[in-house]
Amino acid sequence: VLSSRSSGITPAVSFLNGRIDNANRSLSDSGLTASAGGQNVIFSEAFFDVPSLSVTPKNMQSGDYYALSGITASGFHIQFYNSSASGVSRQFDYTANGYGRQIP
Repeated sequence: VLSSRSSGITPAVSFLNGRIDNANRSLSDSGLTASAGGQNVIFSEAFFDVPSLSVTPKNMQSGDYYALSGITASGFHIQFYNSSASGVSRQFDYTANGYGRQIP
C-alpha cells in the first residue's frame, strides 16, 4: 500500500526490483506399466518449466525401444515398441528433475 501525508499527492512507483528463486525439485515413480497403446504420465504437481526426464525401462526384450512425446511441465507420454515397431506393454520407472511449481 502506497500512501502520502500530503493530500493531493499520489505516490507512484517508478522502479521495482525483485528476485524469485524457484527451488529445484524431483519427482519419481516406479513399477508403472505402459499398455501397448502407451501411457500418459501426469505429475502430481506441475513444474514451473519442462523438466528433464530419465526413464528406466523394465522387462524389455531384444530389439525393444521406447519413445517419449508430449513432454510438458505437467507430464509426458511414453510408448514402448518391439523390434517390429508394434506397440507392446512394458514396465518402467521415471525421474523428472526441474524447478518450481505452477501456481493455479
